[in-house]
Amino acid sequence: MFRDITKIEQPFGGKVVIFSGDFRQLLPVIPNANIMECVRATLPHSTALWDAIRRNHVVLTTNMRLRSTHLSDADKAEMAQFSKFLLSLGNGTAPTINGQVQLPLGIAK
Repeated sequence: MFRDITKIEQPFGGKVVIFSGDFRQLLPVIPNANIMECVRATLPHSTALWDAIRRNHVVLTTNMRLRSTHLSDADKAEMAQFSKFLLSLGNGTAPTINGQVQLPLGIAK
């Protein structure tokens, strides 16, 4: 659409577009697709587009939710523990038994 408006053939009509998020999270839902088709549909695996854009990798290091003054110390501790678990899950270091990820006690209330 930007190419149509700007008449510039570069991706997004040469405009700066910011993509954000954790690419490790969820694969797109594609009816009747196998796992590899879903993986290939993700932005990092969309070769034509991914190769055409310049990427600046920004790593966020501070959990801003934990800095909230509206949370009790107990809530902050629980949220910090859950955040640590999510990172271990995304990094592939979460504890497993027979290939199954072990959820922390009390995760489902």
